[in-house]
Amino acid sequence: MILINILTLLIYNYLIKATKIIDYENNFLIQRNKRAIHKNSDYTWQQYKIYYKVDPTITDQSNIHFALEEISSLSCFTFERLLRNDSTDNRKQGLYFRVHDNYGTHLGRKLNFGRFQNISLNAAQSPAFTVMRWVLYALGMDFEHNRPDRNDYLIINKDNIQKQFHKYLRRNKKKRMETFGLNYDYNSIMSLGEFDMGIDQSKKTFERIQKVDYRLNKNNEHLSENDVYLLNKNYCLRHCENRLYCFNGGIQSHRNCYACLCPKYFKGKYCQMFIFNTISKCPLLDFEAKAEYDQITIHLINQCTYSLTSKPGTIIEMNYEFYEVKERKEYLSDEHNIGYIEILFEEDKSSKGIVLSNSKAKGRLYSEDNYIMIMANGSLPNKIVVVRYRQIPRNTRTDDLETKT
Repeated sequence: MILINILTLLIYNYLIKATKIIDYENNFLIQRNKRAIHKNSDYTWQQYKIYYKVDPTITDQSNIHFALEEISSLSCFTFERLLRNDSTDNRKQGLYFRVHDNYGTHLGRKLNFGRFQNISLNAAQSPAFTVMRWVLYALGMDFEHNRPDRNDYLIINKDNIQKQFHKYLRRNKKKRMETFGLNYDYNSIMSLGEFDMGIDQSKKTFERIQKVDYRLNKNNEHLSENDVYLLNKNYCLRHCENRLYCFNGGIQSHRNCYACLCPKYFKGKYCQMFIFNTISKCPLLDFEAKAEYDQITIHLINQCTYSLTSKPGTIIEMNYEFYEVKERKEYLSDEHNIGYIEILFEEDKSSKGIVLSNSKAKGRLYSEDNYIMIMANGSLPNKIVVVRYRQIPRNTRTDDLETKT
């Protein structure tokens, strides 16, 4: 009996403590407006296909269609419309577009009445970019002005902002923010215009501090590169069964699981190269390995990173040879005196590769998976490395490294 009483007290104490942290509906946005994109799995959409319904009071639904089509074209999501009275499958969940006095929805997935999440539009024909903005908010993407560093980029004139929008102005705390290293983006569709939500439309509401952006004072009508990156980073990586290492902050593409989606200023199949202004010093970056030998010539005069890729389930045999490079007994890191290549051939591309300078005349190696990265660096005119490569079956007997000098 004593043991039962002790257990009862413990359970009661636990329930009292748990009650203190419950997110009541009226406090919902206060508890959840914390991140650039919501990471709590309870508020993350678990399915790629999202059903939606449209209230009949919205007579022109073309902008809703355009908005969902753009999001779908740039992410792993698809959207399928249901008739409002559809009751064929009670397990279908999604979004419900309706006309309301104010724009709004929940940040992240929170279904109203168990099946559909309301997205409120204050006009029967809202612009497509406005629809996109609130759909992304429902997918967990917060407004750009809620970042913890917003004061470095914006002056928010709250007195001129419509009162009903004040609940969407809460600045996030840095320790609870997930931006994946992305900088503040004036071009984000989640970045409001300077006069948006204003009481007096002649006065600014979200005044931008930095005046270098060419789209200043204009609505962002499409997803920016950062928007696409953030949405895919949070949702679409799980779409691929394989895991690919991408360089320079790139992420695995959901449409081609064997290539990367690159952030701005980087390119290449694996985002391995920084784009020098508008003209690249390394015009060809990615090469496909086939059963027959192919060859590339690398000049040790620039900083370039190349990829060799074979079909999934195969590996790559790579032969290299330095030409016109004086023999040296040791490797020097000073690029003005020497040229070198670093080869990432192990499965873990995040670890340092093997560095080869002109002291290594020629050699051969085999990849652990189906791609190799070659990072070339130097300042040696007319000094080159010839690379011959081919695709071979994975079960071919290989040595980890076979070098000749």
